Amino acid sequence: MSAHGRTVRRRTVTIGALVAALVVAGCSGPTSEWRFQGKPLHEVEESLATMTETWRSAMTSEGVEVSIPEDAGCYLQVAEDELVGEELLCGPMAFMGAEETQWAVAPLTAMQTKDDSVRLVLDQEPAWDLGTANPNSVPVDAEGAEADLGQQVEPPSAPPAEVGQVIPLEIEEIEAAEEPYELVTVDATYSITTLGVVPQVGPATDPIGAPEGGALITVGVSRQGHQGVPTSPTSSAVLTVGGTEVELPEETSAIAVEGDGSDAVISVDYDGNTQEYDLATGELVGGRPFSAREFEPVNAPEQELIGDESEGESTSYQFRVAGGTTSWSEGEGWAPEGKDRLLLDLSFDSTVEFNHDGGRVPYADKSYELTSLTVTADGEEVPVDPSSVELAPRADGDYISRGTVARLALDAPANAEEITVAATVDISAAPEKDQVTNYLREYTEGEPDSISQTIELTEVTLQPAGAEG
Repeated sequence: MSAHGRTVRRRTVTIGALVAALVVAGCSGPTSEWRFQGKPLHEVEESLATMTETWRSAMTSEGVEVSIPEDAGCYLQVAEDELVGEELLCGPMAFMGAEETQWAVAPLTAMQTKDDSVRLVLDQEPAWDLGTANPNSVPVDAEGAEADLGQQVEPPSAPPAEVGQVIPLEIEEIEAAEEPYELVTVDATYSITTLGVVPQVGPATDPIGAPEGGALITVGVSRQGHQGVPTSPTSSAVLTVGGTEVELPEETSAIAVEGDGSDAVISVDYDGNTQEYDLATGELVGGRPFSAREFEPVNAPEQELIGDESEGESTSYQFRVAGGTTSWSEGEGWAPEGKDRLLLDLSFDSTVEFNHDGGRVPYADKSYELTSLTVTADGEEVPVDPSSVELAPRADGDYISRGTVARLALDAPANAEEITVAATVDISAAPEKDQVTNYLREYTEGEPDSISQTIELTEVTLQPAGAEG
């Protein structure tokens, strides 16, 4: 007997003692003292027998297979003051697909008899419902025997599927699944829907169970391709169970497989890296995940000025730093283990000129040399050789970068949350030998043949887009 049953029995010692006393005294039994709405009861044994028959008939007419033990029946719920509750309790039983033993309840109705007692009956169409025993009463039969509330009943088994059989899930079953989880790779995002391993699927009136010695695993896969990525290679999702590939259905379904299905994994291969996820939990169990994050500066560079724009040499300049991290990049492939590829665009503009007594000469013939560059990821310096970095004019169609661009691809610690960049660039500038410049030079005095300056990018900190600084 369950702990609940033992507790109920302790609460009803008074009833048990009264029953024993009545039997010893030769009275008609425990029901002689029971009252329903203040009235004594008439022919309790016959009433319960009729109601038990009605209950069994109702449960087996639901269109769902049900297991009802031979000794199951209906019980009155009697409180310590001998008052019978207004709800009948019947059971135990278990409908197909039930996860635990079930009990049914229905309201009782009293019919007046000639001797001022009442006969307990059910309504013509009883309002049966699944329920539990009243904790303030004891469920007993006409002999005073207490119901075994701890009795367990195995539900009927659904007919087994054949290994390899694919059963589309009902809409209600799909809606009962957890929120889909995502498997992201370079060229696509996969949404995985699953209820994990289930004992049966389908409507309650026509279910299908797991195959003999096998399991039913549920899965649905939706693929959303990414834009602006290489068209080759192309990824696809693969389901593996027991070391064997299983063809994925086009719609969310249950698949009958050998074994218990606990080792089912969804995998996606791209460019030699296979990401494997436990089907039931969505946890990564093999390969490295794909990630791509944009970073933005929290202290964007401002325009700077060297010299005096009204007299003599002057250089005004502005930098722009943009970039992000990714575990895969075109041309480089997957970053080394424990690393992400840090992609940075470092671009700048400069205006160099000489002013004298209201005259101005632009120094537009410029050459640049990156003389220093320091990059860190979460405080760890990322090795980079400034002399190996190419400076190039902004590409056609690039309306974001400044006029001269350095594109960097560095290996940085994976999952970094803060990137810093600092740099210096040497400029050597001379006037262009064109008609306009030659004309302007006629109105100035003392302009040098060339102007050299070092422009400085004071350390800029970048964090993932949307992160709080």
